[in-house]
Amino acid sequence: MATLSLGGLYETGEGDLIQYSSPSFSGLQLHGAVQVNGDNKQGGKSYPYQLAATYKVDALELAFAVDSNDGDLEYSSATDVSANNENTYGLRATYALDALSVTAQYQTRKDVADIAGIMGVYTLGKNQFALAYERASYDADQTASVPGEQDAQDTVTLQALHNLSSNMYVYVEGYIGGGDRVYGFTNNSGATATDERTVAAVGATYYF
Repeated sequence: MATLSLGGLYETGEGDLIQYSSPSFSGLQLHGAVQVNGDNKQGGKSYPYQLAATYKVDALELAFAVDSNDGDLEYSSATDVSANNENTYGLRATYALDALSVTAQYQTRKDVADIAGIMGVYTLGKNQFALAYERASYDADQTASVPGEQDAQDTVTLQALHNLSSNMYVYVEGYIGGGDRVYGFTNNSGATATDERTVAAVGATYYF
């Protein structure tokens, strides 16, 4: 995704994981993962974990997840220090109605941020159209390019996608962002920030 899309508040990486997903029990499925970080990892040994439960009935799917964030480094990073070791909690609900699906999600992490979002996806043959709105309210100056500037951030995302085959799709996306001077950059005057930003992206993805 492009730079304006709000990322997750979790930091446990994708590698070195022991994972398990249970069979479905009348629509209920449980998931768990533990990351094994050895002595050579910054901060020494650690065992961050992720737990999730999903429940699907008819057109409705609900999900709850938690990430322990027990590590010195951010998500899949070799150098970026973790914000803290507070848990991340997330909720998601998706309702599918024929060609239209609507998803709402909320995630929170103490002393970092609260993020909420809603997305609608409409499928028409090989084409897919998506519209999303996200809002983040930051509890602390965790990710500001200019200290003290990042308080809240809003992002509207639009996407049109076309499936060329079962292995490849092309897409065009647009991002409109706003908030409390949250987009930092550096110029001849040094570090500064702005409260609005737009990004356009065109791409293609091929699965081997």
